[in-house]
Amino acid sequence: MGGAGGPDAGPGLESRTGRPPPLGTAPEPVTTWNARRPKIVDTANTCGGPRELRVPATLRRHESETALSLTGTTLFGLQTFGGGLLTVDGEELGDALTQAHLVTEGAAAEAAGADAFGVGEHHRAELPTSAPDVILAGVAARTERILLTTAVTVLSTDDPVRAYERYATVDGISGGRVQPVLGRASFTEPFLLFGFDLAHYNELFEEKLALWTQAKREGALRFNGVHRAALNGERAFPASATPGGIVTWVGVGGSPESVVRAAKYNANLMMAGLGQTPDRIQRYFQLFRAAEKEFGQRPAMLGMTSNGFLADTMEEARDRAWETNRRLMESVARERGWGERTREHFEADAETGFSLVGTPEWAAQRIAEHVLALDVDRYDVNYGNMTATREEKLEQIRLWGEVVFPRVRELVAEARATAGGDAAPSGVSDSPAPEATGDVAPSGQQA
Repeated sequence: MGGAGGPDAGPGLESRTGRPPPLGTAPEPVTTWNARRPKIVDTANTCGGPRELRVPATLRRHESETALSLTGTTLFGLQTFGGGLLTVDGEELGDALTQAHLVTEGAAAEAAGADAFGVGEHHRAELPTSAPDVILAGVAARTERILLTTAVTVLSTDDPVRAYERYATVDGISGGRVQPVLGRASFTEPFLLFGFDLAHYNELFEEKLALWTQAKREGALRFNGVHRAALNGERAFPASATPGGIVTWVGVGGSPESVVRAAKYNANLMMAGLGQTPDRIQRYFQLFRAAEKEFGQRPAMLGMTSNGFLADTMEEARDRAWETNRRLMESVARERGWGERTREHFEADAETGFSLVGTPEWAAQRIAEHVLALDVDRYDVNYGNMTATREEKLEQIRLWGEVVFPRVRELVAEARATAGGDAAPSGVSDSPAPEATGDVAPSGQQA
């Protein structure tokens, strides 16, 4: 949102200048929507939400009488930024084999029991996966059930009509399982590569998201914008396999304006967890629901992403994840003149934030706390922004799908059963959630 987390630092990041901020920049104060004045008003000190990550005794998700989530069921996904493949001796295997192996990883994610599999879009040497829709088409041909998503699709530097046609094609191949996450990312490479001015960072995404939303209706397109030629009744083909058009998410990393924009276009909201706290995420969700009401939109789904790495011991997991992430962060810092990201920063995020680096049981306990506190419709873990061997990547997928996610379902079910009352129903389920109504309803499975 990328996925949210990891090098994307949350899709949809922006600063007051309209340019993506450095990785690790503190999110802006959470705000809420004032219905009488059409602008964002800072009320960070008056928003509700738990101040620490604990399961509320009453299991009330926020201050209103209804849950924030749309479906009442949490699905669990795995996502990757396509970090390079290594031999057992540490030699790089190259971009071609890395891309080919992503299809295998998607099939492995379904076999392990994950509900969704996502691929991020990047245009750099460490993360060479630049065409997630092509990768997902390969995964679609080898799977039957798993949702296919992105982390993220950089819509700002793409043509929204052409992008919609590509994902509609994959939606048809998969039988209606495609759910892209649209965002802007924080890396600048696609803007330079495809000839877009970073000074237009905000307006590019706004205009292109508006056109994507119109394309999602799968009818005649009428559009007159600044950054592309006008449309006067032309149509995009093929139509998707999903009634109401492709299920669309917008990824947000820390900007209240981006949360409101997602509500404006009736997209599902995917929040990146990197650098966030549970109470801040909850206030973003509250802002989203308030903005939906202001715009007269039907409620959409809520999701979030975390980074993760699993090992037999906490020490092994932290050491391994730090070493790989350090190399990536140092590479980016050298390019942009940023300050050093220290081991202390890394450890702090792992201890108190949304970085799931530890043993499978520890990670399951942490995710269960997040689900109970935030009540999301989908929770995705980025397992693949690191260079690793084939065996290591497949083992990470197996551990998350076969060990951690089932354990989370057990923990959440136990907590809600203990609490009793009307909080006891499924909440987290082994089976697909019921379909939502309206434009946010996917075909086949609910996210």
